[in-house]
Amino acid sequence: MSLENHLVLHHVGGREGSRSFPILPTFERDVVNVLYEADMSCLPQMIEYWKTQPSKTVVLPYFLSAQNNVGKFHNNYD
Repeated sequence: MSLENHLVLHHVGGREGSRSFPILPTFERDVVNVLYEADMSCLPQMIEYWKTQPSKTVVLPYFLSAQNNVGKFHNNYD
């Protein structure tokens, strides 16, 4: 897939497959979603949800930090 004519959206904390950027249904096929979620228990649900959507989606099991190292992750259910 060429990304040349696609809008690539990165969403940090994509729990439940959420994406905060609004896209009109007509343009959904022109979008590539990159979702980052550190809570591994959410990943299967996210992947399953985006399988049914017309946009391409990549789900990554990471949290983002200013440093490249291993750290303690505190999961907050808010």
